[in-house]
Amino acid sequence: MKAIIHPVQKEILKNLVYKPNARFRDLNTTELTNDQFTFHLKKLLQDGYVEKIEEGYKLTNKGLLYSSNLDLDSLEVPHIKVGVKLYIERRNGNETEVLLGERLRDPFKGTIGFHTHKVRPDESVFETARRCLLNETGLTGEFEYAGLEYIIEKSEDALNSSRMMNFIQVKNIQGEMLEITKESKNAWVNIKEISKLENTYHDILDDLSLFQRKEIFFAEKVRN
Repeated sequence: MKAIIHPVQKEILKNLVYKPNARFRDLNTTELTNDQFTFHLKKLLQDGYVEKIEEGYKLTNKGLLYSSNLDLDSLEVPHIKVGVKLYIERRNGNETEVLLGERLRDPFKGTIGFHTHKVRPDESVFETARRCLLNETGLTGEFEYAGLEYIIEKSEDALNSSRMMNFIQVKNIQGEMLEITKESKNAWVNIKEISKLENTYHDILDDLSLFQRKEIFFAEKVRN
């Protein structure tokens, strides 16, 4: 769905949320001339967000969907990234080893951490976990939900963002681990040695601690 950039067009959608079947004079709550306002209304009609009806104008299904994601106070669409993070372990004698990946592409190329993937709009969390595991390691397995971490990332230039990361434990792994894929270079690491690794993600030990909780968790953090 194409993003609506102009604030006037967002204002029209907002008005139609509160005033279904509104007439033209009810929609133009801006200081624009009728000609200027008509330009933006026509754009929404052309793009399929609004339709003309006998009583006035109404939101289409596409317009309703977009409006449901719109913060009606700020007129912004919140951008929350959703992902999965996998914890894969095995026993090697009396020791526990964890499968980690060194990222082979930007951003964070060369950084070591747990395997992650973004959740696609048409996927479940476990479908994403399955895709992540296969694409990044060549393995298959069974998945157990561990918890959710909500991360707010703040920056000095006000380009703030939020992420929801689903932590997934992988059980009963099968197959032959791929040492190198297009995404990462993989290696089993003794769990006691993770703290000694260089070039790891700065929160890798926090993630490890979350994975080791015995109950499903919710955690929240703010990064500056």
